[in-house]
Amino acid sequence: KALTFSNARDSPITEDLNIDNTTIEQVSEYKYLGTILNEKLKFKSNTELVVKKSRKKVYIMSKLRYMNATGKLIKNCYRTFIESSLLYQSTVIYNHLTDREKSDMQKVTKSAERLSNIALPKPKDVIQQRITKKAWGLVATNTTGTITLDTLPSGRYRTVKSRVNTRKNCFRAVAVRALNTKLS
Repeated sequence: KALTFSNARDSPITEDLNIDNTTIEQVSEYKYLGTILNEKLKFKSNTELVVKKSRKKVYIMSKLRYMNATGKLIKNCYRTFIESSLLYQSTVIYNHLTDREKSDMQKVTKSAERLSNIALPKPKDVIQQRITKKAWGLVATNTTGTITLDTLPSGRYRTVKSRVNTRKNCFRAVAVRALNTKLS
């Protein structure tokens, strides 16, 4: 199967691909490493699937509450079953989600919070913590060849200048903003 990415309004490629006389099927969506990608690099289908799965798992928390489980056990259940699947790949894709998709993720957390009577961290806060932790890891190791962070004379890191949201919301730009926020 082949998936071609394009920001064009119409479909990128409609012709069949042939490699060694084997026709490769063109698809508009493909699930790769647990993340559904589409030809426009939008994550709507992925978010819908993740939210749907996470809502089903909230049921476990409601059963624990009725069995008089401790708050710590319920919170661990949330972090293990719901938060892990809800926020899988989110450090990379969260900033590319629409407000509605982010809101849907937040609604799952709120319903789990309501059922368990325990304060749970918002997905946005968890993701920001993860991005900051990864960014500090990049600065500490400084061994990655793919992401280099330029330092300004003030000690802050150089941000990406772009009018395109895809570049503004990429992991590197978000990580640099997180580092600069912590430095100021």
